Amino acid sequence: MPDRIVSIHQPNFFPWLGLFDKIARSQLFVIWDSAPSPNQAGWLNRVRLLQGGQPKWVTAPLVNPGARTQDELRLDETQRWRERLLRTLKIHYGKARHFHKVQPFIEHLLCYPTESLTRLNGQIIYELCNKLGLQTEIMAMSRLGIEAEGTDLLVKVTEALGGEVYLAGGNSGHLLPEDFAQRGLELRFQNYRPGRYDQVDNTIFVPGLSILDALMNCGWQATAAMLGR
Repeated sequence: MPDRIVSIHQPNFFPWLGLFDKIARSQLFVIWDSAPSPNQAGWLNRVRLLQGGQPKWVTAPLVNPGARTQDELRLDETQRWRERLLRTLKIHYGKARHFHKVQPFIEHLLCYPTESLTRLNGQIIYELCNKLGLQTEIMAMSRLGIEAEGTDLLVKVTEALGGEVYLAGGNSGHLLPEDFAQRGLELRFQNYRPGRYDQVDNTIFVPGLSILDALMNCGWQATAAMLGR
């Protein structure tokens, strides 16, 4: 029997491939929707796409960026940002090989009726995982009812879900294996290495972009093949 692997991450906006690779390597993935809210713009409501061959930010604007927790963040729909994002994709990815196969699904995702940033992001992640054929079970942290902080939270969530391994991202060097081992758990690090692929109107590969870039350029099947390798 393979190890029961649990991973946790905040619900970023159209995340990069690295997050989906982390999900693909897990049996259970917890969306940390109740985490403290950052005081500045970050991956929760913005991501980079290639525009004119350069990586530039696209943003989902907020009416309350100073909210206490992430699940309190609300989208500013007066700015018609959903239409603007679709227009940006058409302008800069319209010539991409798989644009016409991917764009309708992205439009479907952006039609999700909510003003909650974390609900929208969680739905985007969930539906993209399904479309990519990932078998990982996905749930929200807010439904687990676990109150803890730091490493203790990660351990308690893993235990509550019957996990044997906690899978941490590459920027989690502050976590110590012994803190997990003393509770009978193993700490593993993802060590994700992004694969290269041809990008429309670009000759030098730019990593770290939204999964939208890979989908538009590579399509569903080839993008799925990059995950969990």
